[in-house]
Amino acid sequence: MRMVAFLAKRIPSFRKRVEAETRKRLAELAEKHRNGTGYWAANGNEKRIEAFYGSRAAYDAIPGWGAPLPVMESGDGPVKHRLSHGYDEMKAVLDIDDARGAAAFRGGRCLSEAWTGDLYESLDWECAFGHRFSMKPYTVLKAGHWCPDCEGPPWRYHEIADRNPFFAQVWTPLHSPSERRVYEEADIADIAGGS
Repeated sequence: MRMVAFLAKRIPSFRKRVEAETRKRLAELAEKHRNGTGYWAANGNEKRIEAFYGSRAAYDAIPGWGAPLPVMESGDGPVKHRLSHGYDEMKAVLDIDDARGAAAFRGGRCLSEAWTGDLYESLDWECAFGHRFSMKPYTVLKAGHWCPDCEGPPWRYHEIADRNPFFAQVWTPLHSPSERRVYEEADIADIAGGS
C-alpha cells in the first residue's frame, strides 16, 4: 500500500487507474452486498437509508461514482472537525475532575469519589437516563463507549443526542431535529440474514 501511495503521488496516470479501480470495487460492494448502501436504496430499505443518511433525499443528493473525488487536505494541516471529549486530552495524567467533566459532557455523572488516574481502574458512572454502571475510564475516555443500557435495542439515538452533547456531535450534523425514529431489534434482521 505504501508503494501504491508513493506511485500515485508521482505518476498521474497511475493515480487515475488506482482511483478508477477503487471506485469500481467500492461500487460493487455498495450495490451488490446486502449491507451496501446502494443495495439498501435499490431494495427499498428506507430504515437503513434514514439511519445512515437522515433521509432518502439526503442519500439521493450524494454524487454518483463518476463524480470527481473531493480534494483532500494533507495530514499536515489542522483537523477541522475534531470531536470534543469533555476533558483536556493533552493532559499527561488525568484526575477525578477530568472523569467528571467527561461524564457531564455525556449528560451524566461520575459517581466515584476518587480516582488514582489509572485508566484501567473501573469507576462508577451514571448516564443522562439514570442508568448506573461501572466502566474503565479508558473505555469511556479513549474508546468512546458510554452507557451499556443505552446501547439498545431499541435504539433511540435522537433521545440520546438530546441529552448527550458528546453523542450529539456526530448525530446532529446528519439528522434533522424532527427525526424521532426508534430503531427496534427487528430492524437489523437483514444484516443477520433475516427478512
